Amino acid sequence: MVEKNLHYFNAETFVESTIKLIVEKFQLIISSKQKVNIALSGGTTPIPILKELAKYDLNWSQFNFFLVDERCVPINERESNFGNINKVFFSKIKANSFSVVKENKTYEECSIAYENLIKEKVEITKNGFPIFDLIFLGMGTDGHTASLFPETKGLNEKNKIVFLNKVPQLNTSRITFSYPLLFNAKEIIVLVSGEGKDEIIKEIYSNSSNKYPISVIAYQHKNLKWYISK
Repeated sequence: MVEKNLHYFNAETFVESTIKLIVEKFQLIISSKQKVNIALSGGTTPIPILKELAKYDLNWSQFNFFLVDERCVPINERESNFGNINKVFFSKIKANSFSVVKENKTYEECSIAYENLIKEKVEITKNGFPIFDLIFLGMGTDGHTASLFPETKGLNEKNKIVFLNKVPQLNTSRITFSYPLLFNAKEIIVLVSGEGKDEIIKEIYSNSSNKYPISVIAYQHKNLKWYISK
């Protein structure tokens, strides 16, 4: 087990503890470059963290915020990742933020447009993929991350950086970053809270299980940290 990558926090102080580390990290990044590209995940875990983060007086104009994945719903629906994050974070700061879903576009068109937007805004490395300064991921109780769910075709996507992934177990599709785009990030932080998830993490590192989509990233990314509420 890569113990140095696992950071456990008391559930009662999880938000306070992680905020301190995230603010320090943001300050370090903006001190070294003029434009910072960060991708956020949706879900319930990051919302209270982002709500508190919005209160900090950082030079938000240096930040571009993207979404790691999005549900196929309008942004005013309560399931929308962008809509939920916008309420507590994007609308409170003066950063650039980019929604995935656009009116009058199909979800396939939205995924293509978002890929083109990222290529325009984020530096492309020699391997042909954009490089984010920091990506925040989450993990579901089935071990999915972003919208890379177990046994979905999107797990095999090697060329696109953003695509529409069909998720039969949820009877829906979602727009998501691909593995190659996630692998290319300078740093990844996985925010984890909720029952049973610590057991998945232990399983991932104890027996090199590849049955979870998050495990592929955990094994291959050299600068990944877990912030775990326990």
